[in-house]
Amino acid sequence: MAFYSVFSFLAYFCNLAQYLNKPMKIRLLFSLLVFFVFLGRSFAQLPEDLSKIKSAQIPDDQLIQLLQKSKESGQSEADILNVLKQRGLPDAELESLGTRVRGLSQFGSSSSKNTTGLLNGKGNRLIPQAPSVSENRNVNSMIFGAELFADASPLFSPNLNIATPLNYKVGPGDELLLEVFGTNVFAQKLLVSREGYINVRYAGLINVNGVTIEDLATILKSRLAKFIPSIGNGSSKIMISLGNIRSITVNVIGAVKKPGTLTIPSLATLFNALYATGGPLDNGSFRTIELIRGNKKILEADLYDFLIKGSQSSNVFLQDNDLIRVPFVQHQVKLVGLVNREAIFEAKQGEHFSDILQFAGGFRPSAYKGRVTGTRLGSFEKEIIDIAENQFTSFQIKNGDSISVTPIIDKFQNRVTIEGAVYKPGIYAWVAGQDLIELINKAAGLKNDAFLGRVNILRTYDNLEKENISVDLSAVMSGKLKFQLQKEDQVTVFSAFELKNKLEITIAGEVKKPGIYPFEDSLTLQQVLLKAGGFTEKSMIASVEIARKKKQVDLRSIEQPVSEIIKVELSSDLSKIGDDFLLNPSDIITVKMDPVKRPQMLISINGQVLFPGAYALETQQDRLSQILNRAGGLLPTADQFGIKLIRRNLVGDTASLKNVLRKKFSKLDSTVDNKPLFSEGLTEIAVEIFKEDGRLNADRDILLQEGDIIEVPLIKNTVNITGEVLRPVNVQYFPGEGFNYYISSAGGYSVKAKKGKSFVYYTNGRSKSTAAFLGLFRSYPKLLPGSTIVVPSKPERSGKFDPSKAGILVSALTTLATTLAILKGL
Repeated sequence: MAFYSVFSFLAYFCNLAQYLNKPMKIRLLFSLLVFFVFLGRSFAQLPEDLSKIKSAQIPDDQLIQLLQKSKESGQSEADILNVLKQRGLPDAELESLGTRVRGLSQFGSSSSKNTTGLLNGKGNRLIPQAPSVSENRNVNSMIFGAELFADASPLFSPNLNIATPLNYKVGPGDELLLEVFGTNVFAQKLLVSREGYINVRYAGLINVNGVTIEDLATILKSRLAKFIPSIGNGSSKIMISLGNIRSITVNVIGAVKKPGTLTIPSLATLFNALYATGGPLDNGSFRTIELIRGNKKILEADLYDFLIKGSQSSNVFLQDNDLIRVPFVQHQVKLVGLVNREAIFEAKQGEHFSDILQFAGGFRPSAYKGRVTGTRLGSFEKEIIDIAENQFTSFQIKNGDSISVTPIIDKFQNRVTIEGAVYKPGIYAWVAGQDLIELINKAAGLKNDAFLGRVNILRTYDNLEKENISVDLSAVMSGKLKFQLQKEDQVTVFSAFELKNKLEITIAGEVKKPGIYPFEDSLTLQQVLLKAGGFTEKSMIASVEIARKKKQVDLRSIEQPVSEIIKVELSSDLSKIGDDFLLNPSDIITVKMDPVKRPQMLISINGQVLFPGAYALETQQDRLSQILNRAGGLLPTADQFGIKLIRRNLVGDTASLKNVLRKKFSKLDSTVDNKPLFSEGLTEIAVEIFKEDGRLNADRDILLQEGDIIEVPLIKNTVNITGEVLRPVNVQYFPGEGFNYYISSAGGYSVKAKKGKSFVYYTNGRSKSTAAFLGLFRSYPKLLPGSTIVVPSKPERSGKFDPSKAGILVSALTTLATTLAILKGL
């Protein structure tokens, strides 16, 4: 219908063109171009079909943009609503939208430049929305307090659902609710007239203009008591509250982001009005905001009271025709560095640096508190200022001062360090005259392996030069030598054990604790096996090998062996067979695994079988069907097509292997590594050992392994449809019904559905996709009980055609046709 109207309009102008001269045709052509450009832009953002759209879903900013562009193209509000109706917008939604359009249009013509915000039920503007972050100031503004007004969501918005304040002053436009309860009961809505009167049942007209809610309750009680005796004797009570609140007009001037006239609810406060204007400018005052009523300043608000103390004493209710004035700031000071809050602060006359420091939340722990420095703007050039700690409370702040708090120096005035063969190495406090033996005693004394020959002291002098000093530790410990320490001395006590070459042997294979062990004199094979926890049950005791490094090896001969292999026969209880076998340093002992000794294999079966539980495999060729038979077979409630097998796979733990090698070749302290060399991972296997008729499919009867878990689920008599369908749902399974039946049960495909990529997910974990022949004929997967149909969505494409832009395309085509018609007549 909309396109028909456009073409009718176009035909009219084409007929008119033949009667015009050439200059008039050119002007007409230009007017048509402008008209269609604005028309396409006005409705491009709205979908073509509005039959399912709620008016509340169309945001104010989009309506305002539509109003502005339509007015520029010469369209009226009625024309806009007519076009929206032709697009299918329901009458009820059209009426609601018309109210909003008229309200937005009226507000746009007011003196306030703000064009978005809150509408009341009648479509009138109550309070303009604060400007967005991009319109207002940078969110990262350093002005202290700017964050209150930088957020797009209102921090200060009028609360219209609060209990009626007792000090609220009634005025024209308010709707009051009067309730009498007790012996006599009645309720009445009272609308305050323009002259300030209400008409109360029984009591008649009462002037309430400027009367508080608390005083009005007293007046009504006194007036109604003459007609309702139960109110006088207390058996009936009255309650007065606000229904719909009125709107008031306030003016905001001065250094605010958007000064002007605001229409706001009568419950709005000073902070609400400030937020509606975007708050003070960066050079506007946050501390001397004036509220003027009846040409008299009744309040000077300081937002710092709220920001620092949380006090809302200045957040008073506004009245009609109030004036808010925000002056420009007189003194601003920048404080950065190690304070809890870096910002630009506003200072009042007579405030000092200590006040600014309090605004900043004080020093951080690592700040140097003895002095702060900064710069000051002089009349011609800058100057440096520095403030000592005793001047914080007296130093006068000037406009433009910039002060920085620096950290304390990274240096210790009384530190000494001791490390090595002492029981408590670490950092200790130094005092003048401290002796080396005092520091050793602080460190809980020397270890037994401490080397008493020498101790090393690394000394750092004030000019940062260093010196290594060697001291006879045995003389210090015996008291024969006194050695005084200085601050920053680093004492190292050596270990006699570490000074020696570390000797070790390695044992690997079928022992309980394989690893690297320290070598001691006269160490025997039996002793090492005992340290390693003895043999495992899989060990082959008759074949223990010892690889011994040869002393003399000709490295020029590649074929010459570097190790000698010695085979030793032992008993399982490690008792002697002949003399003890003595080991040499660097020997590598290997205990082989007996290939005959293989452990039993255990699997488990859970779910809908007669006898669930753990079962041992009889052979290495046992199959799934055999275990099902041993478990008593499937129950009637079992889903034979949903059987899953969860397999534990042994994965080599290379980290543990590297740890063993590192201990071997990096000559670290030997510790027994008890970490297992293998870790378990789980794999889910979809099995299909039954044919569609229920018979066993021997070709797919899977072999079982150690640790397998078989899950036999309960049959589900439903099919789940999910993804890009109109209504994802679970429906009952019907044998014989195909893929499209279940898609229809979910309302069919959505517009975003990728039909050809639909697939079915079965209860055993297997999936099957939709097949297509030549892109025309589709073959859908078979459905089983418990299946899930998944319909994926189409990928988003940047070049995709947008139906909402059809208006632009049509406008372009019609403009082209009009141009050709006019040019033809020239």
